[in-house]
Amino acid sequence: MTTSEIRRSLQLRSTVVAFFLLVALALVLAPSAAFAKIKAPERAAFAASFDKTSYPAGAAVRVLTSVAIAPGWHVNSTKPTFEYLIPTQITLQLPEDWGPYEFVYPPSKVAKFGFADEPLSVYEGTFAPDASFRIPGKTSAGEYPVTAVLFYQACDDSQCLPPATRVHFVHDSLTPAISNVRTYDRYSHHTLIDL
Repeated sequence: MTTSEIRRSLQLRSTVVAFFLLVALALVLAPSAAFAKIKAPERAAFAASFDKTSYPAGAAVRVLTSVAIAPGWHVNSTKPTFEYLIPTQITLQLPEDWGPYEFVYPPSKVAKFGFADEPLSVYEGTFAPDASFRIPGKTSAGEYPVTAVLFYQACDDSQCLPPATRVHFVHDSLTPAISNVRTYDRYSHHTLIDL
């Protein structure tokens, strides 16, 4: 074999090895990329709105929320039976210097499940926490984004899913006029108040 034939043979061999390494790498990475696109299962629908369509500066605002848990599933209450259980929480992301707020939750249900020795404090079905906050008195008229965030862990009688977050965007308008309300949401709908 001549020197040029040996070089061609080595180049061909290198090309084949590189090709197979690329194929192997693609086979390893493709499933992880596909799994990265799989969304964690959600077992709660979440919506938030205001009690009015617009407010003057200095007004008290009531935030109304609704959480609907899928049939056969439950979420821990805001004060779970045990410290290691993940509480259901709703938080608001308000403009700077707005607040404070505190959500008022309905009473939870105490239920017995096959995986726990003691009854647990949970929510099932639909429940509607609400909160209030005051808009600062010197706030200028305009639209102000308010985001409501639900954090929960859904469980059935045999398993608990990874904790999940649902986000609902609400825009608040600070003028005395009544406005039209449009809805749009990342999952089902966001409320947007237009003037």
